[in-house]
Formats: sequence, C-alpha cells, structure tokens
Amino acid sequence: MRVTQKMLSGNMLKNLNNSIYSMERLHQQMSTGKKVSKPSEDPVVAVRSLKFNSELKELAQYKRNLGTAVKWLDTTDSVLQEVNSIFKTLVEKTTQGANGTLDSISREAIAKEISQMKDHLGSIANTNIAGRYIFAGTETDQEPFVTEKVLVATDPTVPIDPANPNTFTEKEVKVFKNTNTSKIAVELGKGIFIDINVNGSDLFGYKEPKTGKIDPTTMDTYPAVYPVGHPDEGAPHPQAGQPIPGTGTIDPNSTKNIFEMLDGLVDALNNPDGKVDEYLDQIQAFEFHFLKVHSSLGANRNRVELIDNRIEDQALTTTAHLSKEEDVNVAEVIMNLNMQESVHRMALGSGARIMQPTLMDFLR
Repeated sequence: MRVTQKMLSGNMLKNLNNSIYSMERLHQQMSTGKKVSKPSEDPVVAVRSLKFNSELKELAQYKRNLGTAVKWLDTTDSVLQEVNSIFKTLVEKTTQGANGTLDSISREAIAKEISQMKDHLGSIANTNIAGRYIFAGTETDQEPFVTEKVLVATDPTVPIDPANPNTFTEKEVKVFKNTNTSKIAVELGKGIFIDINVNGSDLFGYKEPKTGKIDPTTMDTYPAVYPVGHPDEGAPHPQAGQPIPGTGTIDPNSTKNIFEMLDGLVDALNNPDGKVDEYLDQIQAFEFHFLKVHSSLGANRNRVELIDNRIEDQALTTTAHLSKEEDVNVAEVIMNLNMQESVHRMALGSGARIMQPTLMDFLR
C-alpha cells in the first residue's frame, strides 16, 4: 500500500489530538479529584457512584428523622419523669389530707396545692416542640388540655334552664379534650418505623377502673332460698333478690381520668365529710399506669439509639466505597500526567521530522 504525505499528516494530527485529549482528561482528574466527569467516560463507575450517592442521601434523611425521633422521645421522657415526681407529692399530700385530726383550714390549703398540681399536669399535657403538641396524637396543632365554660346549677334541686340565667352560673373548668389515638411514626430505615409519640388519650385521658362504680345491673343477687349444702338448705333467704357485695363489673361511664380524679380529691378535701383516704389507691393506680407507659417509651428510645449507631456505621462504609469508586489516586494521576506530557513532546518531535519539507523550509 502506498503511503502518501497526506496520510502521514492526517495520522500525525490524529495522534496529537489523542495525546492532547489524554492530557486534558488527566488534568480534569487532577482538578476535580474524580475519576470521571461525565458518565460516558466510564459508565460502570458512573452507575456505581450514582447508587452510592443515592444511598448516602437516604441515610442522611434517616439521620434527620433520627434527630426528630430523639428530640420527641427525650422531651417525652423528661416530662414523664416530672410527672413521676408529681405523683410522689400527690401521695404525700393526700396522706396528710386523710388525717382525721386536720382542721378545715389545713385541708383547704392541701386542696389548693393539689389544684395547682392538676394545673401543672395540664401544662405538661400541653408540652410542644416547635408548636407541635406531643400528647395530641396526630392533631399536633391543637391543645389537648383546654379551658371550657360549663353551666353550674344555682340550686342543685332545680334543673338548669339555659333560657333562665337564674338557674345557673357559668364556670371555667380545665379539661383534657383530646381523643386522638393515632401514632406518629418516623422511618429510620427501609421498612423500619418507630412510634415517637405517647398518645395523650392513653395517658392523661386514661380512665382508671378504680375510679369507677359498680354497675348495679351486673351484680349477683342472693337466691330465694339457701342452696344445697348450706346449713339452712331450702329455707327462705332473708336477703333474697338483694345485690351481693363484691360482685358485678365497673360501669365504664363512671370511670375518671387523672384530672377528673384530682377534681374529686379537691372536692373531698374541701368537704369536712369527704373520704380523702379512698383516693390513695386511685392515685397509686394512675402512677402505676404512667410508669408502665414510661417504660415502653424507654424501649423505643433504646432501639432508636441502636439504629443511630447502625446508620453511622453504614454511612462510613458507603462513603468509603464511594471514594474507592470515584476518587482518583493523586500520586498515580501526577505520574501519568508527566508520562503523557513526555509522550506528547516526543510525538511533536517525531511529527516534525516525518513531515515532507516544503519550499518555505529552504527560504528561511
């Protein structure tokens, strides 16, 4: 095959362009610190880098979710510890109030203290983080513990007539109104959801059975005659048809939450004949319920901490893999760039020698 001067020139220019492109790519790697600047340079590396970057973005979102979860759980834990302290004070004050030797002034003073503790429990129920109430279920924009106006009969023996102002007076009362039982869950991993809230309706709205009354319709009654085996078998029972004490079930409509129970305790303290001692068992029952909820919160907090450690480790591992895929070896790139520069100079020198002399070369 005949090799012409045009072929020599064309190949030389092509090789020089390739050499310049190689130097440009090496310079780009030095400037950016990355192996590729566009997917077409190495599709495999580009795909892997996209995958690792996507995974790191997911982990960053999980990390932000973890921050939210920790904030909610720690805040809830803190206020529930405060509630535990309030219960201890309640037991102490109620025990004092149950002392039959106290005069009315002392009982009223204890009643005022307990009323203040009720209001403080209400403020705890309204705890919020950045304007979101943590004990309101998913209705985080609404206060769970609110003040309402109710009508109180002027004369207990006369029914309230809304059209007749003389039959009632308006009174402001503070009540726990929230009934939302929905959980707030955050995603801390693929398919891993953790509840970060404690429902106020399960805590402050909890109706303690010990505060209720027995439904008379569910109580057993004495038989008409004494049963077989009884010394008076077959004889008429003197209490036939009357309810048997200790039987029956609690009427759910008569049970009370912690705020309603404390209202009753305050009324009992203000009443000289009030049975204050009956409230001790009720307070302790509420305290046990709050402790049970508090312990379940601790289990969630421990799991969040374990997930946090795992995400930290996973992020470090993924970052290392990403660096291995897309980051350049600086020393290697410098060496390759120096070699390519030498090759390019030699290519320029050999190209100058193989180019055919022209008339202009002889006219210098």
